[in-house]
Amino acid sequence: MDDPSSLQPQSLPMDAAKPGGFGWHLVQDLSAGVRVQVHPAGKTVTAIVPCPTGVMRQG
Repeated sequence: MDDPSSLQPQSLPMDAAKPGGFGWHLVQDLSAGVRVQVHPAGKTVTAIVPCPTGVMRQG
């Protein structure tokens, strides 16, 4: 994912009564690894998501 902001992603307080604050937590919890690369145009966030057992790669 590319983002025009060069600020690092931050975990916000999670509150089910308020919108937002869940995205970065989900990315970190569901990913085997996350990389944030800051560059002049902003940043690129890359997440490695494990493939469930028994699912074959196509292509």
